[in-house]
Amino acid sequence: MTAPTQDSVLEAQIAHVLADLNQLSASLAAVLSLQTGMGRAVLDRFELLIDGLRAKLTSMAGNGGADWTGLAKVRRSAAQISREALAFVQSVLLRERKLDNGTGVIGERLLDELSERTSEDRRVLLAVSDNEFFSHTVSMVRGRYPDVSVWNLPVLAHELGHHVAATLRHSDPALREDYRPIAIYLSEEADNEASFAHVDRGVALAHVHELFADVYAIYVLGGAYPLNMIALSARPDRFDAATETHPSWSRRVHTMQAAADVLGGFGDVVAAGYRDLAETISGIWRVIAGDGDITGRERAVTAQQAEGMVRVLAKHAFSRARYDMPERVNTIVIDPMQPLVGPAEGVTLADVLNAVWRWRIENWGSAGWLIEDASRRALELCRQMIR
Repeated sequence: MTAPTQDSVLEAQIAHVLADLNQLSASLAAVLSLQTGMGRAVLDRFELLIDGLRAKLTSMAGNGGADWTGLAKVRRSAAQISREALAFVQSVLLRERKLDNGTGVIGERLLDELSERTSEDRRVLLAVSDNEFFSHTVSMVRGRYPDVSVWNLPVLAHELGHHVAATLRHSDPALREDYRPIAIYLSEEADNEASFAHVDRGVALAHVHELFADVYAIYVLGGAYPLNMIALSARPDRFDAATETHPSWSRRVHTMQAAADVLGGFGDVVAAGYRDLAETISGIWRVIAGDGDITGRERAVTAQQAEGMVRVLAKHAFSRARYDMPERVNTIVIDPMQPLVGPAEGVTLADVLNAVWRWRIENWGSAGWLIEDASRRALELCRQMIR
């Protein structure tokens, strides 16, 4: 038996990683025929990354010398791409088998509409995970599975906010290619947050990114997002507890309220709806968390941050990015006790999400079957709109 050398072991491991990447490409290509949305563009994004890793591996194999450090870096990158690809393949297969209740297609269309209204050139992908988050690897938003109801669809707007923060271009054509104004603003704001909250700058940067994503979700989706977060995600029993990645629920809720207050001061026909939303957020949170959850200084800092975030969005996003709190939301029949009526002219997916969440807050404590039926009705309206 010939004993393997270090070089031959390295070559064997390189070949194994290459085989994994080839299988990844084959799996992605196989589901393309089932993908109803971006199709070829999805494969292009993944293949660009996979080809880059293939080139690095081929170079290692031909250079001689055992570059174990280089191989370890490629393996980490390959694992990251594999996770994203697996999530995407899973989501496509769930859609094809109709196990996602149509939320995949609806969520993808919602993300497309919000991106287009915001002035985003690059569409995001939608996949599934056990919780919602955004990955910059291939610009992929993860929706939560096995939740296949309408209720958490507003969270997709928050995850899209992370993409917008990193990629939205400057409104001045002369600066569009070189400046990402929101990313710059948040980086500067992280210094203020670190000083105010007495945390490491990396933690502060993560916190202001989360707060911006909350503000963005209100900006483009109105009341559906904060109502969703307070009702289904917030921890009023630990309102002041922050983590390294997320600010406290107290900061988040008060930032959303402050953003609605700022939007309510714009002085146009949309403003009244945001003033009402600010009062609604404040009233609900006061009942479940009490009045003592935030200090006066925190309120001032929160209000200042929220105003800055709203202003930078208003300056660099399209004017129609701001959700217009339309009266047509009132025409959408969600009540399970009334006949289902198809969507009226001009109704959007954002309108349906606002209508269904307005119904739920107004009918808090309803029986489970009523809540499930309201979700089914809302999803059916969404399906009718995107056929």
